[in-house]
Amino acid sequence: MSFCTDMQEVYPLAADMDGMGFISSPHAQNLYYNALINLHTLEAAHGNGMQPHSHTSSPYLYPEFLQTDTTVRPLKEENADPAQPQDAYGWERMLTEPLCLHYQEDYGMAVHILRFHNICGLQGTW
Repeated sequence: MSFCTDMQEVYPLAADMDGMGFISSPHAQNLYYNALINLHTLEAAHGNGMQPHSHTSSPYLYPEFLQTDTTVRPLKEENADPAQPQDAYGWERMLTEPLCLHYQEDYGMAVHILRFHNICGLQGTW
């Protein structure tokens, strides 16, 4: 893929996402377009020998019931297992994280997975 040609690093921050209303409906479109964004970016980074690659994940891969209480408690990696992600967007994130790790294992690509959460607002949920 040519869109990462002559770059040394890539920090993909794009997603087809527009808040909770969008996340909770058109599921097929949501999963499809976000998977394409991440699959193509990861392969382009690999194909152009870029190191490192940072994948921007999301708290949507955590079960929704862990994120609806305003008594905020820190989420941990092990909270994502067993898989119960929030809607199609969360399933796409759940798919892409292990794919990134396989690129690291199979191709020696340095991969960093970042799970950004909503950090705005007092006593916010989600």
